[in-house]
Amino acid sequence: MSQSFPPPPPLQPEPQSQSQSPQYDLQPQPPPPMPPQTLGYASPRNPSPSYGYGLWRQGDRIVATREIDLGDACVKCGAACEGWRWNKTLYWHEPWVYALIIPGVLIYAICALVLRKSAKVSVGLCPVHRKRRYTGIFLVWVLSLLGLGCFIGGIGVSANSKTPELGVAILFAGIAMLIIAAVVGNVMTRVLVPKKIDERYAWYGGADEAYLQTLQPIA
Repeated sequence: MSQSFPPPPPLQPEPQSQSQSPQYDLQPQPPPPMPPQTLGYASPRNPSPSYGYGLWRQGDRIVATREIDLGDACVKCGAACEGWRWNKTLYWHEPWVYALIIPGVLIYAICALVLRKSAKVSVGLCPVHRKRRYTGIFLVWVLSLLGLGCFIGGIGVSANSKTPELGVAILFAGIAMLIIAAVVGNVMTRVLVPKKIDERYAWYGGADEAYLQTLQPIA
């Protein structure tokens, strides 16, 4: 990714004697590039100069250096965030590592810990999307606890009751609650999802088009 520089200043006319007619540089100068930033509060900030700096969009994804503050614009709608930040260290590994689940979850977990890459990101969320995320977290906890209770209770009822059908119904109700909790967590609490992380940059999904429009596009 090449860094663009502003155009050189126009040439100044050379000093002329009173007997000479003035000469001017008639070469047209290109206009300075217009920044894509359209929201005054959306300027990203880099908290650690040692990591370098860079923030772009690539299609529907954010591309940024591995430690960055994405600014005071909500990544879900582009509204002002009043200084609030979601600070997170995100991890990513190559998709082929998931294949190691087949021989064993423990093998996958060890390899994922060794091969994963991390990125630190500070993300703005507006009051509306903050409330939505908190509501989602609350629902996930409630549904998970109820689902786990029903799952365990259903097993107990099936083993000790003369009506095992009731226990099976309770057990499946618990499984359904756990599935719903996972869906709610994915829809309501997710902020950004790492799609790729390499040695210098990170690619994130989950940002709204209103925020992406404030970023410089790259191919």
